[in-house]
Amino acid sequence: MRDNYGEQELDYALKVLSHPELEATEAFRAWMQQKANRQLYAELKAAYDNLSLNERSLPDAQKEWAHFCLKRLNKHIERKITQPAATPHISPTQKQLSYHFLKWVAVVILLFLIGFTGKWYMGHRPKRPQPIAIMQALPQPQEVVLSNEKGEEVVLSKQTADTLHIAGANIKSRHAIAYNIPSPEEETAEIHTLKTPRGKDFQVTLPDGTIVWLNVESTLRYPSRFAGKERIVELAGEAYFKVSKDAEHPFVVRTKHLTTRVLGTSFNFRSYDNEASHVTLVEGEVAVNTSGSSTSHTLKPGQDASIGPEGNIQIQQVNTQAYTAWTEGYFYFEDVALSQIMKELGRWYNLTVHFQEARTMKYRFNFWAKRDVPIQNTLAQLNLLGKVRATLNENTITIE
Repeated sequence: MRDNYGEQELDYALKVLSHPELEATEAFRAWMQQKANRQLYAELKAAYDNLSLNERSLPDAQKEWAHFCLKRLNKHIERKITQPAATPHISPTQKQLSYHFLKWVAVVILLFLIGFTGKWYMGHRPKRPQPIAIMQALPQPQEVVLSNEKGEEVVLSKQTADTLHIAGANIKSRHAIAYNIPSPEEETAEIHTLKTPRGKDFQVTLPDGTIVWLNVESTLRYPSRFAGKERIVELAGEAYFKVSKDAEHPFVVRTKHLTTRVLGTSFNFRSYDNEASHVTLVEGEVAVNTSGSSTSHTLKPGQDASIGPEGNIQIQQVNTQAYTAWTEGYFYFEDVALSQIMKELGRWYNLTVHFQEARTMKYRFNFWAKRDVPIQNTLAQLNLLGKVRATLNENTITIE
C-alpha cells in the first residue's frame, strides 16, 4: 500500500469502510473522483474483504486472538486520539505524528492478519475430497459367451457355423445367433445362458421365433426349446423383446424384481443390479407384477412401469425412444442424472468413472450420442453443454 496518502483521506476511507451505507452518498461519490482516493479505498476495501473471507478458515483460537488484537488496538488508538495531553512537553505535532503512526500500525496489522490467514489457509485448507467412483473398468477380455447346463461354454465371436455345437443354436452373424424351431416330436431341452460383456450387445432368435436384443453386461437364461404352458426366460441386465405371438403359450420374463407376461408384443426390460427396474411397452399389451406378488398391472403402448421407493409399481407415460434407442446404436437421455449417463458410458466403453464432487452427480441432462464412436467424441459433446468438464486419462473418466 502507498504511504503518501493524506491523513484526512485515510480517516474518511476508514470511516466509510466502517459504515458501508456512506458509499451511497454524494459526498463519497465526489471524494472518489480523485484517482488517489479511489486507489486508497480499493486497497483498504480489498484488505477488509479478504480478512472477512479468510477469517472463516481460521481455527477458533486464532480467530479469537485476531479479533482480540484488533479490538485492543482500536481502543488504544481511541485513547490516543481523545485523551488530553498528559505532559505539557508533548506538542500537538508530536500527538499528530503518534496518531498517524498508530493508525498506520492498525493498517499494517490488518494486512499482516490477512497475510497470516492466507498462509494459514494455504497450509490448512481442506484437502480435496477423494473422487467418487461409480464405475470400475474390468481388466479381463470382454466377450459374448454362450453356455449350457452341462458346463459347455463357447465364445461366440470366435465361432462359425461349422464350429458351434450347442443344441439348436446357429450362427447368423458376428452379432447374432438363432435357434431352430423344434419339431413336435422333439422332447429334449436344455437351459442355455447367453452373456454379453461391456461394450457389446447381441441378438438371439429363440426357438419360438421371439427376437431378443441383449444389451451390454446382461444375461439371458432360456430353454433350447419351449415346453409346457408358458414360455419362460430369465433376465439380468437389459433386453428388448419382440415376442412371437402364441395365444396359448404366454411369454414370461422374470427378473430379480419384476415379472412380465405377454402374448405377442414389443417391449424393453431393464433390470441391472443397484438400479431401478423398468418395463417399457412399445406395442401390444403386457402385464407387470413385482416378484412374489399376484397383483398385476397392464401397460398400454407408450407406458413405463418401475418400482417405487416403497416397492410399489409406478406407471407413467414416456417417450419410448429414450428407452429403446440403444437397439439402434444410440445413447439417448431425457432429463437424466449425470451419474446415470456416466454409468451407461462406463458400461459401454468399459471405463472407470470418477466424480470429483457429489453434487455434479445430480445434474440432469438431455443428451444423445452414437455408440459406435470413440469415447473422446462423446465426452467432447458432453463438455459442450457447459455444466461440467469430463476428461479421459487412460481408462478413467473424471468429471469436474
